[in-house]
Amino acid sequence: MSRPRQDPAQATPTPYQGKDGLWHVYVPMGWHPDGRPDRKHLRRKTRREVIQAQRRLEAQRDRGEYIHSSQDTTLGWWATHWLDDILPLAGRKAKTIDGYRSTLRVHVLPHLAGMKLSALTAEVIRSRLIEMKRAGASAHTVAATHRVLRSCLSAAVDSGRLAVNPAKKVQVEKPPEVEVVPLTVDDATCILRTVADRRNGARWSVALSLGLRQGEALGLKWADLDLEAETVVVRRALRRETGRHGCQPDDEGQPTCWTKQGGRCPERTQGGLVTRTPKNNRSRTIPLPPGLGSLLRAHKAAQAAERLQAGFLWSDEDWIFATEFGAPIDPRRDWAEWKEVLRLAGVRDARVHDARHTAATLLLANGVDTRTLMDLMGWTEHRTAQRYAHVIDPMRREAMARMGDVLFGQAE
Repeated sequence: MSRPRQDPAQATPTPYQGKDGLWHVYVPMGWHPDGRPDRKHLRRKTRREVIQAQRRLEAQRDRGEYIHSSQDTTLGWWATHWLDDILPLAGRKAKTIDGYRSTLRVHVLPHLAGMKLSALTAEVIRSRLIEMKRAGASAHTVAATHRVLRSCLSAAVDSGRLAVNPAKKVQVEKPPEVEVVPLTVDDATCILRTVADRRNGARWSVALSLGLRQGEALGLKWADLDLEAETVVVRRALRRETGRHGCQPDDEGQPTCWTKQGGRCPERTQGGLVTRTPKNNRSRTIPLPPGLGSLLRAHKAAQAAERLQAGFLWSDEDWIFATEFGAPIDPRRDWAEWKEVLRLAGVRDARVHDARHTAATLLLANGVDTRTLMDLMGWTEHRTAQRYAHVIDPMRREAMARMGDVLFGQAE
């Protein structure tokens, strides 16, 4: 009968002086994942120094902060594993992962990819963020980089590859809140007049009245629209995702095709136009405001005429807003159309997303309560609605001023 296995942590090693004149000690740290005992070799000039180093290492072991050398990988390897394996398994959207990948590729990995996770200290991370700020990076960029790196290292802690997350010990400046700048009522009116006779003009009527996100509007199908009840269900979002290389990498891990961009790889995987669940992974039903239903009926009739003209070339995919042959509209094409509409309407330059801000602002200005607004817009956090407070207050004051002119001006 074999003896029971002794826990190496219970052994007490004794320092000794070697032939080289230095003091040595082998500190038991536990077991390797493959079952071999793990011992850490320390050597110092004096017996006192080696005992002090031994006690520090044993304290680290007893607190559970020691990582086996076989699990101590580089930041570059771990970041790739986190992006390609861990986040997709956790259900993160491809657009979110692409944003994380871009942040790490531009601001972190060129400088820290070869560093071991155990060597990644708070001071190293702080120094990198300081370098970014000195190079002219904005507070938003620095904060975003810190946030992504902190999430990446938190996953390493959860996987047992790091004892503590050094990024959590680094504080960065809180970036200023992005100001909401909606279009005015006059701007919205000019846009609606401009798109009245344009192809897919109802697309912008939906944007300004319902406040759908770009992907949500482009992802609408006729099956989602009930013209009798005048309601629409937002079930999906259409977006373009970045492709991945499908070619075999070379010895250095670089793609072997003619391009570095995964979207252009002849053997690419994933990518292209795809539909995903809406943000926050839930659908919502929105009633149509008066007048929008008739515009959508006219749009449906115009699309039916296009379908007859296209004949067998028509792609019957049931999209409400489609190309001349029934295919979904690429978000980049949709963006270009919005810019052209703004130019023709004589309205200031604005993002497609500003139409969503405009819808939310008009709803609040007309007395819609915050809870109802959150349901209509698909928000889950109350602070999102609070971003519109500074915009709404002047509009309310203007409305009351007009009320005063109408009532009390006549009284005088």
